[in-house]
Amino acid sequence: MSAEALAAYAFATVLQLPFHLTFGSPWFVAAWLVWRLTRTFRRTPRAAIVAMLIGTGLAPVYGFHASMFPAYIVLISEQAFSAAAALSIAITCILVFAIVLWLTRPNTNALPVQSNP
Repeated sequence: MSAEALAAYAFATVLQLPFHLTFGSPWFVAAWLVWRLTRTFRRTPRAAIVAMLIGTGLAPVYGFHASMFPAYIVLISEQAFSAAAALSIAITCILVFAIVLWLTRPNTNALPVQSNP
């Protein structure tokens, strides 16, 4: 992929982001509900479940003229791009998982200073 094509996809993604977030909003609501209902889970499995939901809602697939579609809609409606859509969902879930783990890391600055006696 050339730098020009990558720039075109990045530009198309920024322009189409409000549309894409609208289609992903049910997935964000589901992820928020799961986050609230799984308070007793450990951090990593909880983050994985939430990341799968958010990643599924956010994963893009690019069509003709860099038009962006949510990958879950492509998986439901078309068979031609199903491998690309599944790969997009997997990569997006992994990235979201890393971000959720980073955002939910324990805050060690709030702990009292421990000194050796």
